[in-house]
Amino acid sequence: QSSHPVHPEDTPACSALLTHFEPTTIEEVKEIIDESGMKCSPADILPLPLLKDNISILLPILVNLVNVSLKTGSMDGVKLADVVPLLKGNSLDPNNLKNFRPVSNLTFLGKLIERVVLRRLNDHLSK
Repeated sequence: QSSHPVHPEDTPACSALLTHFEPTTIEEVKEIIDESGMKCSPADILPLPLLKDNISILLPILVNLVNVSLKTGSMDGVKLADVVPLLKGNSLDPNNLKNFRPVSNLTFLGKLIERVVLRRLNDHLSK
């Protein structure tokens, strides 16, 4: 197996540098929530029914929190997850630990920030 060195002149250059993320809006956050649905983790502060029932009130707050994360480049205190073991298949022996895989249940806000960033990266890469 031969390895070819990668030369910067051989790789296509992006037309523009990504120096910051554009802020999000209430409309975009609502669209993301509508597209991907709402799922909460045990690590979330608000239970899902309370979040769903009050989403119109909470949208401006969520937008502000996402924008702070985009501006600072930080997800401190937001990137939390509950890791739970999930049996790989129903027919597998649950007494054998090798038959489990870890699953991370991320917080609602953490997933929302990730989806906004994904949109920004996709927009940038498609330029």
